[in-house]
Amino acid sequence: MRLRSTYRARNHEEASFFRRTETTDELWIAAGFIRSIIRCITDGTASLKDFEKINLMGAGFVFAVPRKDEQFFACLNLLNDLFRARLGVYWPEGLIADGIVNKSAFDSLLGRIKHELEENAQEARETETEIM
Repeated sequence: MRLRSTYRARNHEEASFFRRTETTDELWIAAGFIRSIIRCITDGTASLKDFEKINLMGAGFVFAVPRKDEQFFACLNLLNDLFRARLGVYWPEGLIADGIVNKSAFDSLLGRIKHELEENAQEARETETEIM
């Protein structure tokens, strides 16, 4: 399992990990890291002692889907699923460290989701219903 991207959401940093098996693509996340630990993870210098020092809010398995596509697209699709599942509750504020998903792809993903939400809201405002 390797770090793929780290982003800031709701006043804490969350690291996402992509794991590929023979049959599945998986998304794992860890929340509550401090920035220095995230940097150690991304540059490959983190040790078990680093993890003992931090107050880890949560880490675990999020999604598994049948394996398909290149790792980049598989990882981007899993992040898309995560962000959409959290709509209205939790929204990423920005990318901290690149992984397979770089800043451009991350920002593009968030932009597409925001655009879709704005279109849906506009359509809802323009549609008359019996419920007022």
